Amino acid sequence: FTMHAFSYDQYYDLIHRKDWINLAKKICESIELLSKVGADFIIIPSNTPHYAIEPKQSRFWENACKRQTLLDRVHVPVGVPDDYR
Repeated sequence: FTMHAFSYDQYYDLIHRKDWINLAKKICESIELLSKVGADFIIIPSNTPHYAIEPKQSRFWENACKRQTLLDRVHVPVGVPDDYR
């Protein structure tokens, strides 16, 4: 079991500014770090970004993280929601 989290101040600042692209980048950085230490899969247990993303942006995470590119690079399954309704 391995866990990674960036500082809450960074997280809160991005949420407060509604800077979803940079929030996704921070989460992708965590995914890459976890994959480098041998994670077999990744769980993203944060609901806050999901509440902030409007339904019209339901493909936000897939686009922001470029899911297939990320999976090809880190070679671990990543739990990324497809629908926020």
